[in-house]
Amino acid sequence: MSSQFGFHEFINLAKQLSSAQVASKNTENILRLVANRVYYGAFHGTKQYLNLCEQASISNDGVSHEHVWGRFRGSGRGAFHQWRRQVHQASKALKEFREWADYDNPDRLIPADASEIWERFSDLQIAIQKLEEYKPCESALWILEVSTPATPNGPTKE
Repeated sequence: MSSQFGFHEFINLAKQLSSAQVASKNTENILRLVANRVYYGAFHGTKQYLNLCEQASISNDGVSHEHVWGRFRGSGRGAFHQWRRQVHQASKALKEFREWADYDNPDRLIPADASEIWERFSDLQIAIQKLEEYKPCESALWILEVSTPATPNGPTKE
């Protein structure tokens, strides 16, 4: 992988694709690509949070997705644990969107349009931002710096 590659580029590509979805007649193909890229951007951004803010050591093995998302399950009390549960809920929806996109699994949550995907990504960003307030990171988190696109049915986060 190139030293210039950044996982935030997954989000940038998804934003471009979201714009194309609005103008395209072949929206399902584009929607599937958006779901896939947003999921992987969210995954890698959340993994960065865990590594930098919680000093977790998440490897790149075949089960790293379960390791990342599994760390946000739990039933603790208080606002910190509430935000962790929000990360888990948003990640669960994004993962279901991605599984529908990649495997054509009709048993998975199917997004109505790109704005639904971006809403879950925004939920994840908000929760990570709140968690970072409890456990400040040593360096900036790119997942908190990317903006979500303006979509016909959803807000823009700037």
